[in-house]
Amino acid sequence: MIKRMLASLGDPYTRFLSPSEFSRMARYDMTGIGINLREVPDENGVVKLKVLGLLLDGPAHVAGVRQGDEVLAVNGEDVRGKSAFEVSSLLQGPNETFVTIKVKHGNCGPIQSLEVQRQVVARTPVLYRLEQVDNGTTSVGYMRLKEFNALARKDLIIAMNRLQDMGATYLILDLRDNLGGLVQAGIEIAKVFLNKGETVCLLILCWLKTILFLLILMFLFSN
Repeated sequence: MIKRMLASLGDPYTRFLSPSEFSRMARYDMTGIGINLREVPDENGVVKLKVLGLLLDGPAHVAGVRQGDEVLAVNGEDVRGKSAFEVSSLLQGPNETFVTIKVKHGNCGPIQSLEVQRQVVARTPVLYRLEQVDNGTTSVGYMRLKEFNALARKDLIIAMNRLQDMGATYLILDLRDNLGGLVQAGIEIAKVFLNKGETVCLLILCWLKTILFLLILMFLFSN
């Protein structure tokens, strides 16, 4: 029921995760082939696994996988009817090993079997540089965080330390165009800047999302 309610939002990045699914998600951006899968129902209600996100120049992209492709099989195993998390687990494996995936390009495109080499696909999400302002009298460290992946907190702290060693007296954290990512990574980033016990308020502007959120809470606490 909760998954159906969240699906009605039409937001491809909103999902309900069981504890085991969350555990798998927390590590699947570290090893694999560089794709993000989503369950997409067609006009007949049949759920298909589509490539929602694709790491540019990542293993899958280099092998020929394209955004919007449907995943049909992994290592000869038919994955139609499986969840995105189940298939993501099948795609994982030791670094530099190979996995064979069968994909259908587009809605009416050809079906192709592709051999993809697994790699550590998480890349640093932090870009940083030192800027001089006030006619060179003040040093400001600029940090841009592109996404909240498993490397976010570690790499952000490294950037902060290096900028401070370079003489930065102020730091700017730029989250514009951030792609989102792991909730836990976002929490760990917040811990770097917020004092323990400080209250944080989340404002949900969309009334529909607010109502659905309240309904989900009512359902959870009524059982």
